[in-house]
Amino acid sequence: MAAVSHVWALMFGKPIGDSVDDLPMDQTHPKFLDVLAEDFVHHGFDLRRLIGLIACSDAFRVASRADFEVTTEHEENFAVFPLVRLRPEQVAGVLIQSARIKRIDRQSSLFLQLQAIFDGDKFVQRYGDVGEDEFTADAITITQRLLMMNGGMVADLIGDNPVLNASSHVAMFATDETQAIDSIYLSVLNRHPTKVELDHFESQLLSEKKHRQAIEDLAWVLVNSSEFAWNH
Repeated sequence: MAAVSHVWALMFGKPIGDSVDDLPMDQTHPKFLDVLAEDFVHHGFDLRRLIGLIACSDAFRVASRADFEVTTEHEENFAVFPLVRLRPEQVAGVLIQSARIKRIDRQSSLFLQLQAIFDGDKFVQRYGDVGEDEFTADAITITQRLLMMNGGMVADLIGDNPVLNASSHVAMFATDETQAIDSIYLSVLNRHPTKVELDHFESQLLSEKKHRQAIEDLAWVLVNSSEFAWNH
């Protein structure tokens, strides 16, 4: 039961109840948690199967947005996906990936894989590993905010580096401001900008004389947005 509860918490960013591992014997658990636990035991503690079952559930596949006013009751009953902060290692991972031209995975060069591991570990050390408090809803700390705003790793990843950095490639190869903004949004937030966002940043880029610096600034703004650091 505790293993299933922990996997659920890792995938949703928050536990089902008040605790992840320390489950009181007299506590009433949701029925689906019992079903998942029974299936987990029946299939020889197959972790991959458990993750697949949770990922295929309606609760995991719903969006955080809704065409109705979202209340605490909706969140408690998994009618919407919970808005939760990314864990430090997740922030490091998406930060490194968003700045790179190609996807970093097992097919990447050994150099890129080792660099991602080294940079990720260094970032987590400075950002702070929350440890046992990883599922708390505490706000971001001042140290974490300063690291994202002024940290050397963020500056290196979005700065002028035509070999590795996506922002530099966008500045060099985008045919116009619209394509540049769209490419940065896809790189950092994995979505296209809305019309309002596109119009706003297009006017900003057109008014800037230093085109490359303006694109780096856009990447910096998106990296420091709430959308970037939250799972939704």
